[in-house]
Amino acid sequence: MHLSDVKQTARPTYLTKSEGWNSSATFKFVLPVLAVGAVVALKLLLSSSLGRDVPFLLFLLPVILAAWYGGAASGLAATIMGALAADYFFIAPGQGFGPLSGKAALQLGGFVLQGALVAYCVAGMQNARKAAESVALQRENRNQVVAEVGALLAASLREQAQKETKLREELVSIVSHDLRNPLSAILVSGHHLLKSKTLEPADREKVNRMISAAERMSRLILKLLDFSRARLCGGLPVDLTETSLNRICEQVIDELRVANPGHAIRLEASGPELVGQWDVDRIAEMLSNVVGNAIQYGEPSFPIRVMVERADHSAIVTVHNQGRPIPPALLPHVFDPFRRGIESRSNSVGLGLYIARQIVLAHGGRVEVTSSAGEGTRFIIRLPLAPARGAA
Repeated sequence: MHLSDVKQTARPTYLTKSEGWNSSATFKFVLPVLAVGAVVALKLLLSSSLGRDVPFLLFLLPVILAAWYGGAASGLAATIMGALAADYFFIAPGQGFGPLSGKAALQLGGFVLQGALVAYCVAGMQNARKAAESVALQRENRNQVVAEVGALLAASLREQAQKETKLREELVSIVSHDLRNPLSAILVSGHHLLKSKTLEPADREKVNRMISAAERMSRLILKLLDFSRARLCGGLPVDLTETSLNRICEQVIDELRVANPGHAIRLEASGPELVGQWDVDRIAEMLSNVVGNAIQYGEPSFPIRVMVERADHSAIVTVHNQGRPIPPALLPHVFDPFRRGIESRSNSVGLGLYIARQIVLAHGGRVEVTSSAGEGTRFIIRLPLAPARGAA
């Protein structure tokens, strides 16, 4: 079999995935129209049950639906259509489009900002899902090709995979960077709205939710940028200062306890306080990612143990949880990017453990994982107390 024949065999499967029924411009316009119309009809039919309030939350459903299936532009179209429908049918019913009161204008403006943020977030998650599916499909095709042509084709496929990986990582970096500007605009607008003295308490709560969602999106973008730095720049930068590892662990665990009241997290420190040269923010991020992984996959009825100790010139942090063990086939890949467990209870993109390992490596350390039904899952992190000579 010739190399060109193999490539032609794998290509149609990939193109079929990308050419969906929801890619046409007509669909992207019709979908928000139908979705907004359905919400208007539902509100009018059930007006006695739903009350007289303007159903802004209901109008977010068409935004989510349109952004998921039609992209950000379709979601923005649903936002605009929802705002117009709310004005025409509910804010001043029977009067058509007319001058708005200050409160009504503020409500519509807040809804448009919320809808735009939701549209960008949902479309971003959908694009990430499609990208992950595309990557998985390409990997499957490459494996089939290698099985058919053997060692003669392996070198060529490895070269092609490297090019695709580099292009994908550059794309993630560019998209993540470009998303920061519109997201910053949404955050600035939200904070500006909070300064308004005429803002009603209910509207203030909505703006706070909008800002909170934008901040979560900002953290996701930072993770993607960290992923790009690690892959394209050969590692993450660290700012080393003398600090206490015990205090970092206490702070991170206190925050995780508040955020996850259903999980018991125990900090067990043996020996004197561990002081070394570390990047405080990066170590906190690493520990939060590893303990967060234990919260996701651990059995809630068993406590999560975080053990801190010293061994020679290194600090050792062990994170242990009980629960279903990591499958043996997945164990060598737990630190790969965009990897999530089968029973994940979160909407993460699968970068937490990858970034945690990159942070450990940037400090000159190493991280290992063991998992079994009897012993549970252990992440063992070794960090040198002082950087190696010549390290940053």
